[in-house]
Amino acid sequence: MLKVSDWEVSDIIRPVYYARLSHDSLDKSDSTRNQLGDKDKQLALKLCRAGSSHRKFMRQIHVTALVEAPLKHWKEYSTYKISTTENSSSMMHTLTDRKLTPEDFCWGRETEARLKMMDNANEVLEKYWNAPKNKEYAYWEELNDIIGTSFKYKRFIDVSYEQLANMYFQRKVHPHRLREWHQFARWIEELPHSDLILTAAGVDVDNA
Repeated sequence: MLKVSDWEVSDIIRPVYYARLSHDSLDKSDSTRNQLGDKDKQLALKLCRAGSSHRKFMRQIHVTALVEAPLKHWKEYSTYKISTTENSSSMMHTLTDRKLTPEDFCWGRETEARLKMMDNANEVLEKYWNAPKNKEYAYWEELNDIIGTSFKYKRFIDVSYEQLANMYFQRKVHPHRLREWHQFARWIEELPHSDLILTAAGVDVDNA
C-alpha cells in the first residue's frame, strides 16, 4: 500500500494573484493574505480549463511529501520528474541491515510464492553477512535481483500542482491497473484547492 505523510503545500494565493499580470488586473484580486478569494479562484479554474500554457501559475505551487511505495510504483513515477530533486531510501546502504519480513513489501496478500521469495532473499542475506569482503558484492547483487518490485521504498518528493494534474490525468482519469496510483490519486484529492488539479486534469469538478 502506498502511504503519503509529512506533506506540505507552498503558497497558492500569490501564484494565482500574479497570474493577473498578463491582463494587468491585480486590482481586481479579492484574495487576502490567508485566503484565496472567490474571484481569484474562478480565474484560476478558468485558466486551468484553458490549457497548460495558460495555467503557468500551477507550476509555481509546490508540494513536498514523504511517500512510501513499492519499487514498481517508483519505476513509473520517474516519468513525471521535471527539474525536481528528491531524497530517498538507500538500498545500497540499508538493504543488508537485517532480515526481511512481510512488512518490507507491498503485497495485496501473502502467498506461498511471495513468502518463498522472501525466504530465498533471507538465505542470501545470511551468505552476505558471512562472506569475505571480496564475495560480498556478488551476494548483494543477487539479493537485489531476488527481492523484486514489491519492496517498499521511501522518497521525499518535490512536485508542482501542474505535475500532479498530469499524473492524475494519466493514472486516474485514464485508470491504471497499479493500485498504488489510485492511492496516490486519493491523496491528491485531499490537497488544498485540489479542484484546480482535477480541473486541469479534465475532470468536471462541478459534476464529479
